[in-house]
Amino acid sequence: RLAEENGWEIIMDDTYPYGTTEFGAQLARIRAEEPAIIFGCMTSVDTSVAFVNQFLQNPTNSLIFIQWSPVAAKFKELLGEKANGVLWQTEYAYLPTPENLAWAEEFEARFGRAPGMAWPAMMEDMLYIWKAAVESCGSPIDYECIYEYLENLSEHPYEGREGRYGMDPARHEGLTGADWIPIHFYQIQNGQDVLLYLGTRAVEGNRFQIPPWFRD
Repeated sequence: RLAEENGWEIIMDDTYPYGTTEFGAQLARIRAEEPAIIFGCMTSVDTSVAFVNQFLQNPTNSLIFIQWSPVAAKFKELLGEKANGVLWQTEYAYLPTPENLAWAEEFEARFGRAPGMAWPAMMEDMLYIWKAAVESCGSPIDYECIYEYLENLSEHPYEGREGRYGMDPARHEGLTGADWIPIHFYQIQNGQDVLLYLGTRAVEGNRFQIPPWFRD
């Protein structure tokens, strides 16, 4: 485990069924141990909201890091001010470039809602990657050619809203990292998602804030 390799002690490693909304047993252990970080792999918004609500009834001086579910606007809507201080990350989000911020504003003006962090930008990127493959192959139904184009995407990477797209042909996986699609690390501050890191690179001008539930 990377955490242990970097000197961290894991005091609790628990799993739960998808959709769980009762964390009394886990929180009893957390309050007894007072860990520095609570890392939750919670893909359900209802689960993560329930955990934060129950944790805040008697919080410890622990950072809360949730892997995915805060990407949904519903997370902040349900928690309100109680979401402030929560850390979260997503591998798929549009880069905060002036062009992309303008695109997000145009999206909201057209559809009456913000595009969200992940899917609209990714779907647009996927469409244009497919378009580039079709143009290269000269046909939308030359599936073998399109497959080969995508399998060797790193030889002609696509620069999209979420970063630079390439492919590991041996593992058939998209490439991630600073030179490709970076992971975005956020903290919710004053009801807004504040981007702290792109991969391991700190975002200039944005600062981590001590969560409001921390006691002296």
